[in-house]
Amino acid sequence: MAYTQADLDLVNRHVADGARCIAQLEQSIAHAKTVGLSTDLAESALARMRVTMALMIDHQRSIAASLGPSKTPYIPD
Repeated sequence: MAYTQADLDLVNRHVADGARCIAQLEQSIAHAKTVGLSTDLAESALARMRVTMALMIDHQRSIAASLGPSKTPYIPD
């Protein structure tokens, strides 16, 4: 498939959004633990989100590589 800059821009936004969601969930889990709440379901969701993020980043890198060496994917912190 031939990718475009628009494809890379879209996947970059998705990766950035995913990174924000993961960070928010990590904060929520930390808070829940401090007040003694169960975090089992949240931690399960977080694990799945991390797997999904890894797949998105692999796809992002593939798109960037297909566009050439000057195209840099967004890398979350």
